[in-house]
Amino acid sequence: MAEEVKFSVVLPAYNVAQEIGQMLQCLLQQTYRNFEVIVVDDCATDDTAEVAQGYGAAFADGRIPYCVLRKPQNEGLSMARNTGMAQAKGEYILFLDADDTVEANLLETIGAALDGRDADMVIYGYTEDYYREQTLDYRVDKQPELYYFTEGLSQPRAQWQRPLLAAYPYIVWLEQQTMFGYAWNKAYRLEMLREQEICFEPVMHIEDILFNLKVAEHMTGMVSVPEELYHYANRGQARLTSRYLPEYFALQKTRIEAFYQMQMRKLQIVEQVASGDGGQSAEDSNRMPQEEIAIWRQQIYETMAGAYFRAFLSSIVRSIRHGDARKEILARGQAELGGELYLQLHDHLDAQGRVARILYRPLALGNLKSAYRRAKLIAWVQEHMAGLYVKWKQNR
Repeated sequence: MAEEVKFSVVLPAYNVAQEIGQMLQCLLQQTYRNFEVIVVDDCATDDTAEVAQGYGAAFADGRIPYCVLRKPQNEGLSMARNTGMAQAKGEYILFLDADDTVEANLLETIGAALDGRDADMVIYGYTEDYYREQTLDYRVDKQPELYYFTEGLSQPRAQWQRPLLAAYPYIVWLEQQTMFGYAWNKAYRLEMLREQEICFEPVMHIEDILFNLKVAEHMTGMVSVPEELYHYANRGQARLTSRYLPEYFALQKTRIEAFYQMQMRKLQIVEQVASGDGGQSAEDSNRMPQEEIAIWRQQIYETMAGAYFRAFLSSIVRSIRHGDARKEILARGQAELGGELYLQLHDHLDAQGRVARILYRPLALGNLKSAYRRAKLIAWVQEHMAGLYVKWKQNR
């Protein structure tokens, strides 16, 4: 009987003919060999498909199942990933970006982390690699801590073993550190995705975090490993994070609301246990001291407030760079001051943070004219000192 496939690697590919070869070479060099590769050509207009097909013989020589699927029409990243997921046969699935690279021990490390552990999601570290004229300029490291969160853990055998509900305060920290919202630094148990009918929504900009929130809602176990196994490449290309999107702020508010609501549902479970309303015994693994619950709640508020006001200011910057009139921008800002998220979060901005104090505090205080002046300065720096701005963002 043929060995069941452990990992399915899905590579959505659109106009990455110059970069996809590096990722495919990384996969050929994997020290763990029980996996398959599914390249999804999203109707690329360059030689992406030809380059991908050219690797077929090399994967066949390594006895690694490999296929290139061509979609009949371009539908974007989410639908390309869903197409690959529908074809996948592995126990776990990874959604990697074709223009990035991974370490040769990526799958081996994930496999070791899962050995003897029941987890629906694995989170691993990564680097953000910033290039200037094809040369690596600098690198930002992102490392989670070593943890295994699982249901029914009454007596942890090690410090890094925790009950499942303890994963949710940790997810807040991961979100603060920009490690939760991506799909490419995670592996997912495919059976759970199919049982819960979890797929990527056809939206721009926030598809990854909405997917991860659905997984987090239903997971029965999560593993995080500190190794930096993925290398996210920023080569100065135009990205969704910097270009003008009329719906940018609305999308960000959808993201924030979804994260907030998921966290509050989990927090409510813990509060019920702590108060004795949940029907669990005092020894229940979900029990959490009241002071830890209070800290968790405050972290949710502060993290979401930071995300909200960062997006609020960014939307003003984008409007300025797009050429919108000052009067129009201020009018939109004034309308936002009466919105539900603003009213929920404006008292929770962490005033001790240097960036929050300088950039976001005027918005939290409702001082739109001051916020507009700061946004105008940021817009100028973005246009005239782009490299410095990116470095400042990464070290804020």
